[in-house]
Amino acid sequence: MVALVVCLLLVVGGAGLSGYLLYHAARDDDRGWPASWHTAAFTVSGDDSTRVDAGRLLALLAGTGTRYEVHGDRIVLAVPPARAAALPRLRSLMPVRTELSVRPVLDVTSPSPGCTPGDPPACDRSGQRYRLGPPVLSGREVTGVRTGTDPETGWSVTVRFSAAGQRAISDATSRYAGQQWAIVMAGAVLSAPEVPGPVSGPLQVSDGSDLGQMRRIAAAFRLGRHPVTIRAA
Repeated sequence: MVALVVCLLLVVGGAGLSGYLLYHAARDDDRGWPASWHTAAFTVSGDDSTRVDAGRLLALLAGTGTRYEVHGDRIVLAVPPARAAALPRLRSLMPVRTELSVRPVLDVTSPSPGCTPGDPPACDRSGQRYRLGPPVLSGREVTGVRTGTDPETGWSVTVRFSAAGQRAISDATSRYAGQQWAIVMAGAVLSAPEVPGPVSGPLQVSDGSDLGQMRRIAAAFRLGRHPVTIRAA
C-alpha cells in the first residue's frame, strides 16, 4: 500500500460482503489494455461520474497496475496475467456498499497471504491485518472533496466535514494523537496513515507525486458521502 502523509484524517466503514464475480481474458484489441489481460465487469446505479468513481475505488481495492473503463452502465476492470488472482479476491467483496468510516488502528499484525479485504480483522491489499476501534466518523459527514496540489506535499485530497463531523474528528484525533488511523470501505483498509496531531479543520491526505492514488482516495470519500451498491455484472 502506498504510504500516505496525512495532515488531517479520515476512514471508511466496513460493509457486509458476499457474492460472485465473473472474470475472463480480454479479447478486444481496441481496449486500453493488452488482449492477454483479465477483466471483470461491474454495475452501479448513478450517473457517469458515479461510475467513474466506482471504477477508481475498484482499482484501489484490486491493487497497483489495475485499469478500468466505463462503458455505458458497465465498469470494466482489467489486470495483467501476473495479477489475475486479484479478480477472484474481489469477487468475495461483491456486492459492495460504499459505506465509509474512519477508525483508530489498535494493533497491526504481519502480512498474511491468506488475508482478503473484507475478512476480519480488516486487512489491506498487501495482506496487512489491522485490529480497529469503533468508527468515529462516517462518509455521510463529508460535505466536500477536492483533489489538488500543495507546494510542500504535492498531490493531495482535501476533505471537508459537517459541523458534527468536524467535532468528531477533532475530538478523536486529540485522544489518539500520533496514532495510525484506517480509511476503511467494504471491509478493506484503503490506507492507514499516522495522524501527528489533532485535526481542527479540513482533512488533507497527501501522497507526493501519485495523482492516481489521490484520485482513488477522493473517489472513496465521494462514494462514502452518498453510498451506492457496486455489483458484479
